[in-house]
Amino acid sequence: MSQNTFPDYYLGCDVAKLKLDVSLVNTQGIELWSDTIPNEATAIASFLLTLTGTYTGEIIQCVVEATGTYHLAYAETSHAVGLLCRIYNPIITKSGIKSTARGKKTDRTDALVIA
Repeated sequence: MSQNTFPDYYLGCDVAKLKLDVSLVNTQGIELWSDTIPNEATAIASFLLTLTGTYTGEIIQCVVEATGTYHLAYAETSHAVGLLCRIYNPIITKSGIKSTARGKKTDRTDALVIA
């Protein structure tokens, strides 16, 4: 179990109307895995509860890009299951993608940059 209040992992989420692309990274920014889930509260809750059960005792910081109202289900569900969720301005993601060597924008790379 983590003894500090700093996150052990960051869960980045790129949002679309029907799906969420998520990427879990450690504190060094190394992607541990990525996935796609439906953008629906029940599916999000199931995913987040499985995640917290897998990483018991670890602090996970959720980060989501504000996208119209499509990010609200993820942010609200994160809060409901006890995870702090930060909401980022899409400009941050865009500038992060531009600064990568590839400079290629995909939903998966967005989730990784958000994390």
